[in-house]
Amino acid sequence: MTEYAKRDIIFLDEIGDFYCKHISAMTGEGLHSKTDIAAELGYRDYRIELLSKALRSLSKSSKNISDSLKSGDHIPDFRYYNFEKHIKEAKN
Repeated sequence: MTEYAKRDIIFLDEIGDFYCKHISAMTGEGLHSKTDIAAELGYRDYRIELLSKALRSLSKSSKNISDSLKSGDHIPDFRYYNFEKHIKEAKN
């Protein structure tokens, strides 16, 4: 399987304008070279990885909270829950 498959651009636009908005932005911002485009894709991969790690961390915390509630332990007060902690941990 290749890294870059042929994509259905009509489908991408039908579900959320995911193709045309990028063509317009790339043209408007002068992103024409493969290097510029690869740098942008790399940055997006980095952001996706951070968000994936944060989601895994939140999921783990959610399970821990759920287990605590099932066992009758202390019910956490989410007004003071530090969600930013999960994003910072994802960066490490």
